[in-house]
Amino acid sequence: MDPIDNNILHIGILGAMQEEIGNTINFLHNTAKTEYGDLTIFSGEIKIDKNQSKKIFLSVAWSGWGKVSAARAATRLIATEYKSHNVDFLLFTGVAGSLSSELKQWDIIIPNEVIQHDLDARPIFKRFYIPNLNIDKL
Repeated sequence: MDPIDNNILHIGILGAMQEEIGNTINFLHNTAKTEYGDLTIFSGEIKIDKNQSKKIFLSVAWSGWGKVSAARAATRLIATEYKSHNVDFLLFTGVAGSLSSELKQWDIIIPNEVIQHDLDARPIFKRFYIPNLNIDKL
């Protein structure tokens, strides 16, 4: 196994729709396009400034709607290599809804807990409880 190169950072970026990815792909250099059925991943180097000490690679894709599509695309993206370097971390960008009138478009939300809203094992377990994990909130 090759040693880890600390001068390379490979970031994966996913969005459910092409519009959520924006024109990120246009800023990539030495772009590679890899297709897995209906999933297309664009990978390339991005230059933030002339003096950057690390090489930054991006692998970008739009997954399609829904958690199954997102999970499939995330799994494929995590396994993606570009210039023999796997993805170091994954960002998901996109649309979400809220009941709060205080939130505005482009706000970044970092939850302190999440629930599995569409799992319902009642009446055996309480609502939102995930039996395999023995929890109701993450």
